[in-house]
Amino acid sequence: MTTQTLTKMHEMKLHGMAANYPEVAAQARHTEFSPEAFLGQLLRAEQAERTVRSMAYQMGAARFPAHRDLAGFEFSQAGVDEALVRTLHGGQFIDAAHNVVLIGGPGTGKTHLATAIGIEAIQKHGKRVRFFSTVELVNALELEKIGRDYPEFDRIFANIGNPTVAQGSVIYRTVDWEQRERSTLDMARELQPKVGALPGVNAFLITPPSLGQGFRSRPLTYVIQTSDSYENLNAVTRQMLAEMAKNDPVISRLESLPGIGWVTATAMRASIGDIQRFKDGRVLASWLGFTPKEHSSGSTRTLGRMSKRGDVYCRTLLIQGARAVLAAAKRAQVAGKPMDRLRSWAIALAERRGFNKAAVALANKLARIVCAAVRKGR
Repeated sequence: MTTQTLTKMHEMKLHGMAANYPEVAAQARHTEFSPEAFLGQLLRAEQAERTVRSMAYQMGAARFPAHRDLAGFEFSQAGVDEALVRTLHGGQFIDAAHNVVLIGGPGTGKTHLATAIGIEAIQKHGKRVRFFSTVELVNALELEKIGRDYPEFDRIFANIGNPTVAQGSVIYRTVDWEQRERSTLDMARELQPKVGALPGVNAFLITPPSLGQGFRSRPLTYVIQTSDSYENLNAVTRQMLAEMAKNDPVISRLESLPGIGWVTATAMRASIGDIQRFKDGRVLASWLGFTPKEHSSGSTRTLGRMSKRGDVYCRTLLIQGARAVLAAAKRAQVAGKPMDRLRSWAIALAERRGFNKAAVALANKLARIVCAAVRKGR
């Protein structure tokens, strides 16, 4: 019965009761304990446990550089007003909402006194305290000042000293799209030199993708908002993409490749971006997830299925296009029509390894052909 009771207490997060239950139960066997006294002792134990746990959490959240108290401070050597410091140590200035500024040179005990006052506020008065160094506060104020110069920023939120004392983050929240003319990427390019110029700060900017996408998602260029039906929205979207394909020479070039229509061409154009960041077609194919996983040991090399890392949408479009090319090549072979080297190779591979593996291999080749077409412009 005792084990079941302790288990239930832990499940209900009554850890103080669970820790003191065996001792209280043993006392109850040898002493006349009323039910009220038995329960009251357990409640007091739980309250004490929660107080200790809360104080330990607040001490950790305060992020003091070291534990300091007034007992270890040499007032005679520091030359400060001991009576005033002990008054501040009592915490009355907090209730009165007064500010306290400690002024002095290095080694005069400012950090020691501030830490001692903060620890006393937590332990004796139940206050929440957060320790900041002067450098952290100045940098936070400078970052906020930089953000105020931009009308596109709606709110500025600073979180200094997290996850470590020497780290932090400042979030600039922009206004809605219709209220600004510049994108977040343009503002980030302008902000980075200013943020990087702060002394003693190694800062960099991150622009999360819009609408909650992952960092591997394609960037958003257009957002269409409507209350119309999905069919009409889809028709408008396809019409807009078709117009984009007509006016972009890269998309037109990609549409001339086997198995690639304007849907795949526009998706590849948006996903690839600057082709110069890929060394060759092999790197692009690997970036799209066509590279086989390797399970090698010693001199034995074993290649498994493809990694499936990278842009799922573009990889799916390329595989579906390769399926269509391979199926059409098989029909052309049956009809006795001539075929180029790419289709002949794909049919021969399908006969050896199967249709699906041949389609994926053909999609891999198409990715490399896409890289060459975009890079060389032909």
